[in-house]
Amino acid sequence: MGWKASGLTLSTPSNECAKLFDGALRQIVSWSDCEILGGFIKTLEDMKAADPKAVLPRAFRLGLEGLGTGTCSRVNETYRNNLDQVYTDAQAYGNPRELEHAKAVRLWGQGKMREATNIWEGILAEYPTDLMAIKFAHDAYFFMGDGKGKRDSVKAVIPKQKGTEPCYSYLHGMLAFGFEECEQYAEAEKEAVKVVFQSFKNINMLNVSEKSDDLTVWRTSLIC
Repeated sequence: MGWKASGLTLSTPSNECAKLFDGALRQIVSWSDCEILGGFIKTLEDMKAADPKAVLPRAFRLGLEGLGTGTCSRVNETYRNNLDQVYTDAQAYGNPRELEHAKAVRLWGQGKMREATNIWEGILAEYPTDLMAIKFAHDAYFFMGDGKGKRDSVKAVIPKQKGTEPCYSYLHGMLAFGFEECEQYAEAEKEAVKVVFQSFKNINMLNVSEKSDDLTVWRTSLIC
């Protein structure tokens, strides 16, 4: 499987589950629905059906639910139990990387946002191409209001990519967002332009570029 070849092994014995996990992850990173897979929601449903006990795909779904900020383990008993179960299962039959992901989403669900983010950063230190850790850390910094972390997290992993990884161009989009949050508008625009050249589908980064231009004009008008 591609995940094994990249060093990002999964404990699930289901190749179908692994493929659907990859498809779901690419869709959430690219903010798109894959028509071939039936869209993001159906991909998640099919992934669960392919292997309901798979550790990382479950951690992914639970992490999305928590990062969506619509619930947490304090007020949702079912969610709390699911977080506890995936962590227990990760200890029982998951690999070390999956265990760290299960631990991180559980901490996030408990409201321990910084602790969860630190674990995702730890994963990236060892597995810089782990797209799930990249995405979850990126979103976590956003919800914590940490623009510097949002910028520096993805900035650190980009040089460690070959440039051929799935969704590689979107990493430059994430970095553009991080620069914009740090009011580094010229740098944000440079990264956004890289995305445009690599992937014309990433309309969000065109918006970042336009926002960068607008803010630069606004700041210049204040100085003048």
